[in-house]
Amino acid sequence: MVVLDWAEHKGGNLNQTVVIPPSAFAGTLENNIGFEPGDEIALRELLYAALVQSDNVSAYTLASYVGSIIRASTEKSKLTAIDVFVTQMNALAKQLKMERTRFVNPHGVDQSVKPLPYSTAEDLARLTQYALNKASFRFYISQKERQISFRHAGKERRYNLRNTNELLGSQGSTV
Repeated sequence: MVVLDWAEHKGGNLNQTVVIPPSAFAGTLENNIGFEPGDEIALRELLYAALVQSDNVSAYTLASYVGSIIRASTEKSKLTAIDVFVTQMNALAKQLKMERTRFVNPHGVDQSVKPLPYSTAEDLARLTQYALNKASFRFYISQKERQISFRHAGKERRYNLRNTNELLGSQGSTV
């Protein structure tokens, strides 16, 4: 939601092409899409990968890029782009009265992370309600499948995403 809010309120260009940094692979556990450091991809494609297929490399890359833009426009130049982004995640949680939630990274993998992240079902329901009120979010997550493309070593690669939400489309569910 931080990325979608940034795009909506700050005029962020989701067609902007970014480079996947090497740091996006540290601690993310899996890389099903087959991204490699230096691959070039549009922010919009990263959103599809993160929201449709729960791709952690995409979530990190989005956070790194948007966090660097937010950092450049604020007084938070001593923080890393990821720290700035996570601060925005926690600010949104506070705004939504998610009082028992702490985010510590953009992808949610908490293997040996200190301090540990936490949340409650009630807090996540607040975030879900906020997100589902956004047409852009509903559109992304309603995709059962989506082909994305990115550039690796100057050559175009394509990957077919499959939605990880097994309930999508069952008994009339659209999200």
